[in-house]
Amino acid sequence: MDYTRVLKGAFEIAWRHKAIWLFAFIATVFGAGDGSPRFRYSLGYRFPADEALPQPFSDILSSPLVRSFLENPVPFFAAFSALALVFWLVGTIARSFARGAMIAMVDEVERSGATSIQSGARAGTRTLAPVVGVSLLLAIPSAVILLGIVALAMPVFYPLVKDVLSSLAAQQGFPQPPSAESQYPGFEALSALFPALFCLLCVGWLIGLVTTTLEKLSIRSCVLESLGVLGSIRRGWTVGLKNIGYVIITLILFAILMFVVSLVVAIPMMALSFASLMSLVRDPQHAMNWSVILTGAACGLVISAVIGTLLSSLVETTWTMLYMAGASHSSA
Repeated sequence: MDYTRVLKGAFEIAWRHKAIWLFAFIATVFGAGDGSPRFRYSLGYRFPADEALPQPFSDILSSPLVRSFLENPVPFFAAFSALALVFWLVGTIARSFARGAMIAMVDEVERSGATSIQSGARAGTRTLAPVVGVSLLLAIPSAVILLGIVALAMPVFYPLVKDVLSSLAAQQGFPQPPSAESQYPGFEALSALFPALFCLLCVGWLIGLVTTTLEKLSIRSCVLESLGVLGSIRRGWTVGLKNIGYVIITLILFAILMFVVSLVVAIPMMALSFASLMSLVRDPQHAMNWSVILTGAACGLVISAVIGTLLSSLVETTWTMLYMAGASHSSA
């Protein structure tokens, strides 16, 4: 395999054929995860113990909804889980449509030198069911690990959250329910739980890395070779094993690219967010503070969508070119 040609060809296709960008945008909006830069940071601001919370935060603590959550969190967790599942399913369907379209468009460019939005939409619709099936089937291992982490962490971390909220509410003079006494099992329980959680997180990360990589290859088997769900997974596994070196190199290259892009974009956004939020905390009634923070959030969303679209088109194109070269190399 000529890996340099794969990278060069992927970049040229992703840049020249802008019809792919529409489906890359859809994949980015619905959280494809391959091209969207991540911005993770903490403001690190703490209110002094003797300082009252600003009015918006004080109002939140006095809300009946918060009080109900402290008394019985089960309905809230159940509703949140159901809502998250619905959003995840909708996102999976939208992403599968967009990714199927992009894969078929790259193949069309390689065969005929041109592509169109209409042909991509037709391909995405035609392959939607099996691509969704591949995504759902390969998501099961990570879902099992996630449920295990939640089952282990909930008995320890929920009492801690409840104690913190109850303590803040008490500082504001809100009446406490009879069951407001601390139920936190203590740091001994947390230290005993940490090794199990750490092991589960490591296993979950490794399983997630394998399954997401296998998903990338399997959905290309599905779209390019018209295989079913199980046949696509078997074919993706075979192609991946026979080209494992190139697969690992591609994962490393894109991990570095995502880190650099996220860092470059996140630094000015962090500065803007910190300044606007600190101004809001100190003077929450000032209308200009809200306009600044909302403007900053809107700019951040636009920047993330634009960069995510460009990166998603490059990522999907590269993995498609890699699969096509690897599949032909495996068959030779």
